[in-house]
Amino acid sequence: MTADSSTILAFRSLTVCAVLSQAILPACAQQSFNVSLFDRQRVLKAANQYLSEKPITITALSSPRSAGGTHDFFSEADYWWPDPKDPNGPYIQRDGMSNPNNFVDHRRYLMRLSVQVPALVAAWKLTKDKRYAQRAAWHLRAWFLEERTRMNPNLQFAQAIHGRVTGRGTGIIDTIHLVEVARAIEVMESSSALSANELKGIKQWFADYLQWMTTHQYGIDETAAFRRSCAARNPTAIRYSISKRWRQPARYFRRRKTISGLLNCLTAAACERPSHTWRLI
Repeated sequence: MTADSSTILAFRSLTVCAVLSQAILPACAQQSFNVSLFDRQRVLKAANQYLSEKPITITALSSPRSAGGTHDFFSEADYWWPDPKDPNGPYIQRDGMSNPNNFVDHRRYLMRLSVQVPALVAAWKLTKDKRYAQRAAWHLRAWFLEERTRMNPNLQFAQAIHGRVTGRGTGIIDTIHLVEVARAIEVMESSSALSANELKGIKQWFADYLQWMTTHQYGIDETAAFRRSCAARNPTAIRYSISKRWRQPARYFRRRKTISGLLNCLTAAACERPSHTWRLI
């Protein structure tokens, strides 16, 4: 993804974020500016483009450097390069210098999902045209339900460093974009584009992912890091932990006395910095 395309996606994200935030974030209701009316055409233009795009999940491409399987998300740390003195040996770090040959395709596919689904759901919210919700549902089935294309609910192989580690806890940040998808799912539940069993299956995927994050050492390490700073480490867990329908995750965060801090981060991000933190929802 080029810098220009990333800028375009971020620009579009501000509008769709506001549309969906009006539906699910009461804390933002006090803002009088009606983005839904002001930028309706921009939202629909983006959604109409996505109506013709097919789902692309992580099963579409794999890396020979991944220690996982076809359904496992894989990414490599940006600042690590082959060692000129030992090209086949462990990578070495070049701080601040991104290696353009590292594998980031799964990250791009996830970003693509986080752009398409919220835009389509926002368009459905504005127009009630079922085509948008049905297309969003197609993407969700491909990513979270269909055996051939679904992603396993963990990030065990994210932010790997060739020859050193097959994955790291910091890789959880690669799913920051899933928070946009999670919030869009809540908005589209009443659209009937997904059956009750499909919604149950998708929620189970997120429950399994949350279970992995709260029990695997990577997730435990990142939760500890989250307590030290309000960083975008674990946004999917945040979104589902504050939902009444996800009481077990909520108890997990309450036991650790982190829920108030997480809620503060969520509200600040959605109301004050949507283009930076929430991107497209």
